Amino acid sequence: MFENYTNLSKEVYIIALSKLVASLGAFIWPLFVIILRSKVMMDEASITTLMSISVFVSIGASILGGFLSDKIGRKKIIVIFEFLGMLSYLLIIIFPVGMITAILLIIGMMFFGISWPAHDALIANVTKTEERESAYSLGYMATNLGIIIGPSIGGLLIRNHFDLFIAIDVATTFLGWFLLVKLIKEPNVDSEKENMLEESTDKSVLKIVKERPVIFFYGLLLMFTSIIYGQLDFTLPLYVESLFDDFEGFFALNYGLNGLVVLLFTPLLTVLLKKLTAMQKVGIGILLYSLTMFMYSVIDFKIGFFLVMFLFTIGEVIIVIGSGPVMSKLVPANMMARASSLIGIFYTIGHLIAINIPGYLIANDYSFRFVWLSIGFISIFAILYHIYFTKKYSNLLNYVDDFDANRK
Repeated sequence: MFENYTNLSKEVYIIALSKLVASLGAFIWPLFVIILRSKVMMDEASITTLMSISVFVSIGASILGGFLSDKIGRKKIIVIFEFLGMLSYLLIIIFPVGMITAILLIIGMMFFGISWPAHDALIANVTKTEERESAYSLGYMATNLGIIIGPSIGGLLIRNHFDLFIAIDVATTFLGWFLLVKLIKEPNVDSEKENMLEESTDKSVLKIVKERPVIFFYGLLLMFTSIIYGQLDFTLPLYVESLFDDFEGFFALNYGLNGLVVLLFTPLLTVLLKKLTAMQKVGIGILLYSLTMFMYSVIDFKIGFFLVMFLFTIGEVIIVIGSGPVMSKLVPANMMARASSLIGIFYTIGHLIAINIPGYLIANDYSFRFVWLSIGFISIFAILYHIYFTKKYSNLLNYVDDFDANRK
């Protein structure tokens, strides 16, 4: 079950370790809505507006980050912009809690957003193409090992020890950043580890997308998964807050379960689903997502939340296993950062929809049950779109799957 993670490039293990260390204190994003609700004292409409602004900022950051990463270098972008992100979070401790807190959070997210495409491209550049599924999977597990511990502790600190909550987040992020700075060299995208399906190209990313519409339609598929996944960051914390007095701690523990399931089940599911194509895996994941949205519409007790989170996370793991390496096979290696930022735009648009549909419904006094059912019907549309996409591009998708399967 674990042999997929042996004999990988040493850089992959360093990147995974840095993700683990950084995510041990990654309190802020998982608990962003909780911070706005319980510390900044915002109502649902204000939270919706602020989160929508943060999504637009993320889109711009992703585009800029992809361009700069391919032009300047992956490591340089991570070094510069993650440092600025940590500095922004550190300033939160200096100012009284209020709107300035929310503004600094968004500024910090913007800087980290610029660095995210560089992380994806960095993994692609230090691995051979047949290693990538295992490499992305290992980084994903490392992040979630930290999430088991991080947000669970953060949920206990946020109410009475907010400054310590921020300080731990910054300290662990710094340690993960320091590991990358010291131990990872700037990769050469033309090295032997590049995507061997094709040579590097000087074409623009927009020209590549125009020539390969599969990239655009693949992005739409991931947008639908983002709409559903976004409920974990927006609707779920508000729903939990409406039901339980100890909502900060309970939501954090629920989020910790998400990390635990990822850690325990990613190796097992990687092996069990190895014979399935990437799109078959994504389809199974979307089905589980859809099921859990309908389940959330009828549960209001704590044990039920843990059960639904378990099923939701199994779906998340399967989608990540299937979708993670696909983009690295659809574009030349020297365009990976820009391609990642392009896909990031689809994710953030999905997240924007994920925020605004429930935000509008809740602000207009629709019940949470109606909200969950609405997202459930969107997830059914996602299933239908997945069927269309897989049928339309089956030959190309099978080609990139077979490329790995037939390599010596």
